[in-house]
Amino acid sequence: MMTNYQECLQKKRFKDVIEKAEASIGMSMSSVYATILYRIDDYTSCIQALLNNTDLERTALEEISSRLQRFLREIVELRDRQENYEKTCSIYNKIQNFPPGHVIPSNRKIIRDGVVITKLEKTSSKQPLHLFLFNDVCIFATPKHLQFVVSFSTEKMVYEPADEFLAENEMAINIIPQNAPKLVVYVSQSEDKAGWMSCFDQVTEPFRVFRVPIHVLLEREKRKVPSMFQEWIDFLSQDQALSEEGLFRISAPRLKLLQVVLMYDTGQKLDLTNETDIHLVSSLLKYWLKSLPYPLLLGPDNQERYNEWVALATMEIEADDMQMRILQILSSLPSEYFKLVKKLVRFLFKVSEEKNTRMTSSNLAIVFSPLLLHRRDDEFQTSVFRSAAILESLKSLLFFIIHHSPSIFPRKSMLSSAPTPVTPLSQGHHPHPLPHPLPHPHPPHHHPHPLP
Repeated sequence: MMTNYQECLQKKRFKDVIEKAEASIGMSMSSVYATILYRIDDYTSCIQALLNNTDLERTALEEISSRLQRFLREIVELRDRQENYEKTCSIYNKIQNFPPGHVIPSNRKIIRDGVVITKLEKTSSKQPLHLFLFNDVCIFATPKHLQFVVSFSTEKMVYEPADEFLAENEMAINIIPQNAPKLVVYVSQSEDKAGWMSCFDQVTEPFRVFRVPIHVLLEREKRKVPSMFQEWIDFLSQDQALSEEGLFRISAPRLKLLQVVLMYDTGQKLDLTNETDIHLVSSLLKYWLKSLPYPLLLGPDNQERYNEWVALATMEIEADDMQMRILQILSSLPSEYFKLVKKLVRFLFKVSEEKNTRMTSSNLAIVFSPLLLHRRDDEFQTSVFRSAAILESLKSLLFFIIHHSPSIFPRKSMLSSAPTPVTPLSQGHHPHPLPHPLPHPHPPHHHPHPLP
């Protein structure tokens, strides 16, 4: 149901309904909800006790318990909708000079609000503005008197960390609406950084391709492999791409890359049938891997699995044993991660075999180890695991995986899907104080430029 904003304020229909209901029962609606919830909880506990301690007919009791639980969820949802709608109307009532005729959807939900330093497009000055971030719209107002400044839909809105030189601990976020001027939001406190980024993730996830968990993409597309990942791999597997010197070492211009990222995040795609910029497509693949919330070789349990990779990378063992232990860790990945790892590593081996690219397994490991094996959390930035020696060992480990891809991921094997989990690595292995990285077969020819 859609409610006109002006009518909501002038006639106060919603508020009138609540007030009349409260007057008729002699208590606030919040108290009513609380009373119902407490009683349902008591009834459920009583039924559970009967199920545990009596010989009564279980089917009837279980059906009653199920209905109570369903009713409980409906009451909680109704309560949350009422509270959220009241809060939304209250926010709109406070904003001065809001454009008339605006319509408030009944499912509009406030995600977060607060004062942020903001710079609008085509202006050089920064100003504090109060940002109200809803699930479907962003509203900016002056912080003191809440005078309306600008609003825009979050549909197909894109955001990203801005590439600016900033003071220590400060972060800039580019907000790119579909039909409104771009702006930049600046946050400094660590909790604000994580909080705002998480909230922007929440409102933009239904449309984005980048910075989205793999399982979300697969559920959205009803596929086993994300479509754009497969399209990029297919494009880069063509003879023309595999004869391109510096494939993955050379990056596309950052502005051009971000423009194409914006296309994908707003439901469009690059026309790969007519695309000639090989480095643009390779940069898209790298950017997507870098943007994953959980790196491909770590998965959701990234801290524990990272420790396992570090322990393995710093062991001095024979190649056969190394392959077995690599498969043990890979087998613990979710199946969707395993499928992508196998497809990517096989492709990277193919690249390393093409002499024209001049990208050996070692060169590719230098490029891809930060994308596949580095944790994304803040703790990693100050962790002992981020030492140069450890990172070098992880590069050598990825080199080993790529170089031995034919035996780790044989074409005709029971490993065509994720393998059955095997006994995990022994808990007794720990990184040596001075890691001994796996040897390179020969030094790399090129050192890749930093990723965009």
